[in-house]
Parts: sequence; C-alpha cells; structure tokens
Amino acid sequence: MALSFRTQVTQSSSGCARDAIARFRRPVLTVLLVAWLIVPSVGTCQTYSTTFDGTESPLSERGKWSNNGLDWTNIRKGQGIAYSTQGGSGTGKFQYDDSYAVLSGFPPDQEAWGEAYIAKPSSGYIQELEVLLRFTSAPHNTTGYECFAKCANDSSSYVEIVRWDGPLGKFTYLARMHGREYGLKNGDILKASIIGNAITVYINGTKKAQAVDDTFKTGNPGIGQFLACRNGRGVGTNTDFGFKRFTATAIEKGASGAMPAYPLKVSANRRYLVDRNNVPFLIAGDSPQALVSNLSEEQADRYFANRQSHGFNSVGWMNVVSATPCYPASHNDASTFDGIRPFTAYIPGGADYAHYDITKPNAAYFARLDCMIRLAEKHGIVVFLDPMETINWLPTLRNNGLAACAAYGKYLGSRYKDFPNVVWLHGNDFSFWKNGPGDGGLVQAVAKGIKSEDPGHLQTVELMLDPSTQDPTWRPIISLNLAYTYAATYAQMLECYNAAPALPAFLGEAHYDLEQVGSPTDFGTPSVLRRQAYWTMLCGGSGQFYGNAFTWTFKPGWEKNLDTPGAAQFTHWKNFFARLPWHDLRPDQAHAVVTAGLGKRGDQSTRVSQSDYLTAAATPDGALVIAYMPTVRTITVNMASLKSPATAKWFDPTNGDYIPIAAAPLANSGTRQFTPPGKNHDGDGDWVLLLEASVSR
Repeated sequence: MALSFRTQVTQSSSGCARDAIARFRRPVLTVLLVAWLIVPSVGTCQTYSTTFDGTESPLSERGKWSNNGLDWTNIRKGQGIAYSTQGGSGTGKFQYDDSYAVLSGFPPDQEAWGEAYIAKPSSGYIQELEVLLRFTSAPHNTTGYECFAKCANDSSSYVEIVRWDGPLGKFTYLARMHGREYGLKNGDILKASIIGNAITVYINGTKKAQAVDDTFKTGNPGIGQFLACRNGRGVGTNTDFGFKRFTATAIEKGASGAMPAYPLKVSANRRYLVDRNNVPFLIAGDSPQALVSNLSEEQADRYFANRQSHGFNSVGWMNVVSATPCYPASHNDASTFDGIRPFTAYIPGGADYAHYDITKPNAAYFARLDCMIRLAEKHGIVVFLDPMETINWLPTLRNNGLAACAAYGKYLGSRYKDFPNVVWLHGNDFSFWKNGPGDGGLVQAVAKGIKSEDPGHLQTVELMLDPSTQDPTWRPIISLNLAYTYAATYAQMLECYNAAPALPAFLGEAHYDLEQVGSPTDFGTPSVLRRQAYWTMLCGGSGQFYGNAFTWTFKPGWEKNLDTPGAAQFTHWKNFFARLPWHDLRPDQAHAVVTAGLGKRGDQSTRVSQSDYLTAAATPDGALVIAYMPTVRTITVNMASLKSPATAKWFDPTNGDYIPIAAAPLANSGTRQFTPPGKNHDGDGDWVLLLEASVSR
C-alpha cells in the first residue's frame, strides 16, 4: 500500500509519513483461494490454487471469500483475472480504488502468491497488486498485514509492507523499499509469507522486503488492488491490472502449527526424526559453520531471524571452535570476533590452537556459545554442534590424547544436556578413520564423553564423501546417517536408505550455493541445488543441509548474500514437502510407479548438473505419488499405484507455483502419460509431478 506519490504529509504516532488523503485510504482488495487437503498422519494442511475462470461479482468461489468490512469494496473476476471495483471515493487530484476479500480457517503461518496481469504499466498513476496475511474483516474494521508492489518497472517502483490497525485509513508502514529493482511487471510472481513474527515479500523468488511485527497472531491470507491517478490520467476500468492466478497455503510446523518441541528423537520405524510430541521433523538446515567465532550476538540474531523467514529449522553444522586456515574469516587462535579464546591454557610444545589444553575451557567463550544456541532456539532452530571439527583440529586432539578428549566430551555433555535444541555432529571431511583406530578413536572419545553425560541428544558424524555408517565403529554411537557427496545425490541417498539396520538419513553436505568445490565438480547454481534437494527426499531422505559460500565462513559480504535465489528455492522445497506426509514416502526403486521416461541413472562419479535421472516415491497406502524430473520429457505413471481417483499438479520448484493438470480426478487404473508444461519459471527443465488420491473432506 505504497503512498509514495503523495506529497502533502501528516505524521502518525508511529512516525510514518503520509499525505492527507491517507485518511481515506482503503485496504486493498484481498482475494485468496484455499483448498483443504487432509493428511491424517500430519494434520490439516490448506492449499488452494485458482486461475479465476468464469465471471463472478463479488468473488465468492462457493463461499470461500468474504468481505465484511462495509467500507471497502469487493473483488470481481472475469476475463481470466481477479480485479477490483471502482469505489469512486476521493476527489480532485487523487482518485483511487480499494477492494478486498478474505478466506477463513488458516493457521498463523501462511504464504500466498499470484501472477501479475498488467496491461498498461505506467509511472504516471498508481496501480498496486497486494497480498494480505493474517487479515481479518469486520464491519468498519480490518486488521492484518498488506504486502504490495507498484505495477511499474522504473524509478517510481516500490515494494512495501503495511499493518492495518482497524478503522478505514488507520495503518502503519513496516517496510518501504523503493527503486527500479522493486517494480512489478506483467507475468511476475508476487509472493508474501509470515512465519512467527517475520513478514517477507518476494518477486519471482527474490526477497524484496522484510519486516518483524508481533501485533497480530491470527487471521487469513488474501489479495488486493489499489488504483490512484494523478490529474485524472490513467483512469479506466480496473481490468487493466489484476491477478491471473493465485495460490495460498499454510506453512505447517507440525500438526499443531507450533514450533517443533525439542529435543529431537528417532521415529519408531527409524526412518526419520520426530520432536518431543512425535511430530515428524523435516531437517531443513543451513551450514553456518564459523558463526560462533565470527558474529556478535546481534548479528547472530539477525542471521537466525533471516533463516527462520526462509523456513530453516536447523543449522548444521555449527562449530564449537573455528580457526584458520580452513575458516579464513576466523582468527588463527579460534577466538571470537572480540577476542575471547576457547581455552585458557596450552599443553607443552607450542602456544597455538594445536596445543590448546582442551581440559581448560574458557567460561566466557562457552557462555557466548550458550547465547548463540539460545538465540537459535528463540527462532525455532535446532543446532547441530560440531565439538571439534577434524580438518583443523585433529592435531589438537592428537596432542591432547584420549583421556583429555574424553574429558572435553564430558564437559560438553554436562554443559549442554539441558539445552533442548542440540544435536551433536562430529567430523568434517573426516577421512583419517580409514588409517586405523588412532584418529577415529580420538574423535570417538569426545563423542563417548558427551554420551556419558548426555545420552538424550542425538549424534552423527561426517565422513569424507561417505555416509556415516561406512565406518562400523560409529554405529553404537550415532542415531543419524549423514550423506556427504558431490555426485548426483540419489546414488548415496539410496545407499543410506538400503543400509541395515535402518537409520534416518539426510543430506549433510553437497554443493553449496555460489561455490564450486568437490569432485565431481559443479558450481552451486540454483538448478544444481534443486536437483540435490528433490533427489534426496524421493530417495528416502529425511531432509538436507543447504550451504552458502558466504555463510559457512561468514566472509565479507555475507549479509548481502543471505537472500539468494538458491535460498528462496530452498523455501519452496521446504514448503512443498512440509504440507505432505513426506515421512511415509518410499523410493520407487523398482520403477513400479513411474514406468517410463526415467532418464539415465548415474553413480558416485556423475555430475549433478549432467544427470537427467528421474526419482519418484509413493506412500504405501496409495495416497500420494511424487516424481522429480530434471529435464522436460514425457513420463508414464502406473495409476493403479494410487488408491483412488487422483488430482494432479505440476509444481514449479523455481517459484513454488502449482499448475493443475486438466481432467482431474484421474482414474486410478491403467497407465497415463504426463508431460510438463515447457520450461519452468527460471527457464530450466525441472518439474515435480504431484498426484494425490481423493480423500474424504
């Protein structure tokens, strides 16, 4: 609800500037379509998509929409778009229109997005498309959050977030971003989400604005439109702009809609993690390895808030200690940014980090670590802590010996046993275990020391380009199988899934965003990251760690590289699987579900970017089939694998959009061919096919 074009200004109690006509400003038309998909084992999830077919005034969609505000006009649909009605309020220089409609029944965390239709973009008058979140509608009263962009692509463009506080014209600016890069063009996707108190606005998957506000805890999503003109120019029918299609969805955090109840534990079937209340926990992690040594508490809080806004529920891993040369932005004595060292003494032989006496921890340093873990907990994030990563710190463990390693582990276990949001992760490119029990025994002494004081927290280990279970001596210690590969991830993930006895498996390290490392080599483009992520989940995975070239070391420029396309598409991945019974999926290894169009399966030497292999999975009850294809092709699905007639959608992993497939419901018999609708929004060829059997509503 940007009012940037106004010049006569009054000052509100919140300090937000606006012109006098703002007192008459009406909240934008809000329209949202929501379908109710019931997943018995996960809870109720809401998602609704529409292409605004037909004609309707006001928009109702069989009672889905309402507008009880009285002072605000209604949305209509026709000509394939949703558009607003001209209210005629305002005289003189400004003419404008506001309309809205809202849904019901959504949990507090929600997102919505729509494709913009803009027939006559112009900087000479104001056209805004808007997404509403946690919105309520009552006679002469509306509350909630309005996220909007101007329908122009020049210096007059903007993206803004406003909080509506009740009566007509009473609102507060929360974020105002102006400039050409904030414009909305025909065909763009405008999206907004709210998680906890973090409100974020995106255009085409790129974050444009964010605000934090605790005022409203409940309400529903929607869309809106606003029209204002200067000197009478540009006045016309409101069908000049609108939404061509729209989707809204709940962002699920377990069945209750609450943050996970830590600590985590292994599920009864040993395939995934659950929280304290047995709610399945999808690992959605970042890898801020050097956070403790490089960030202040204020910086860490901002980092965790940002990651929470993207849907991250984990950070893994985070080193207890970090030093150069592996972490070039850290200090060579592993001290914090303000000079606090992790240990207070040295053993004979030197005065460098390799000769720290690890039985002499510095209370001030570990108090800083305590704070970082609690900040993560505040944002609903579990921390995978690496007690002593093994690229830099193996010499330290060797110099200290087994007894000191065990004592250090006992110290950590005793100190952090009552921190609910902790998982222990050992190693870091750890390959020396292959040389015999020496180095492996030192790392395991730390792990066993932790376990002796803290048997409740889970543990895992990162071995160099192998799953954790490759070293059998770790099996009595660990509860999670961490996959580490730079090859096409389906190869190692299926190896983990087929290992016996079963352990929850997740992708702990692969190609990082904005970085080229590893063998086989690949640059961490969004396309590479998507393939890794979707292959993982459809090969029995229980989640993944994303990584970013800037935030694993926190090198200069990291704050400007948080909201990358890769991070935005990670959010789409998280939200796609979170609303589904992902934990019940079984890999289609025998190709009994998708029978043709599979592509070529690679191995541990296959580059991610070069593999076109399709992975698919289905639930044993026949309720759900998912297939991910890296390239456009026709595939054949055995429809008898579904328990009842099914709805079908294409999911675009680049922008989170769902495209319904016509002729639904589809018969659950015989075979059927499916072909994606051309290139995805990013111009790549990867798509996800989603088939859901009909259920009682």
